[in-house]
Amino acid sequence: MPNREKKVLRLGATAELYQPKLLILFFLVPALFLYLLFFIYPMAQAVALSLFRGSASAEHFEFVGFANFKKLLFHDAYFWNSLWHNVLFILIGGSFTLVLSLTIAVALTYCGRLRTFFRVVFIFPNVMAVVAISILWSFIFNPSFGILNAVLRLLKMPHLCHAWLGEPGTALWSVIIIHVWSVTGFYIILFYAGLLRIPSELLEAAKIDGASGFQTFFYVTLPLLSEILKIAVIYIIITSVKIFALVFIVNETQSNRYNDVLLTYLYEQGFINGNFGYACAIGVMMLIFALMLTVIISRLFRQKVIEI
Repeated sequence: MPNREKKVLRLGATAELYQPKLLILFFLVPALFLYLLFFIYPMAQAVALSLFRGSASAEHFEFVGFANFKKLLFHDAYFWNSLWHNVLFILIGGSFTLVLSLTIAVALTYCGRLRTFFRVVFIFPNVMAVVAISILWSFIFNPSFGILNAVLRLLKMPHLCHAWLGEPGTALWSVIIIHVWSVTGFYIILFYAGLLRIPSELLEAAKIDGASGFQTFFYVTLPLLSEILKIAVIYIIITSVKIFALVFIVNETQSNRYNDVLLTYLYEQGFINGNFGYACAIGVMMLIFALMLTVIISRLFRQKVIEI
């Protein structure tokens, strides 16, 4: 073959090789630009602002270095109180969410008669707005005309009636219940999709080997759901750290600290007290906290992926 023809073929192969890369780059650059503009840049600006002190009325912000973080970590009990509430959302609320959603997903897979009931009770709230959910449950927990206290009085148990969202012993747990009810539908769908991907041959083989239903679930089904379980736990951590609207709306008395979380405390410092630098420091600590937990969970779930 002449050298000229070889050169033409080589150039054609090169063009075919780089054409997909140019196409990928064409679609990737706008997305990266928007990501940098609306995510990375505001994050970097918040990190920089956390090193300053100043309010909305101040003409110039005073550089204070790590003083905001020092005050936050060593002298602010409200910050640690809010952080502890977020931890409870992760540990208690997350555990109930995982167990409840996985149980209902299994029921949807193997118990066809209960599908309509579970869809209405748990999956439908997942498409409701957070504001609607918050107002609905505020009426349910209302101490004067709420449904919950009315049922307790009807059952001759008035001693169990409480101002559920206004007392220190019940406020946080009531919000956790609302949160679990509102997000469980998403995890039901997630686990339900994972269960449908498991080949029926594996489950039948376990039954032939004499495994009971619980043994099949714990030794066959659950290991095959490990990747989905990892995603669910990470997502629970993220949503629990950034929870705001639900707590903010159902909080009856804004002056109490019974169910404060990090974002409500950030809102108070930034938009009520006007201390933007301190609020940004809280946001940076939230980011670090979420990243640390995500890395820990990723390491705990590190294992060989089981191909289905």
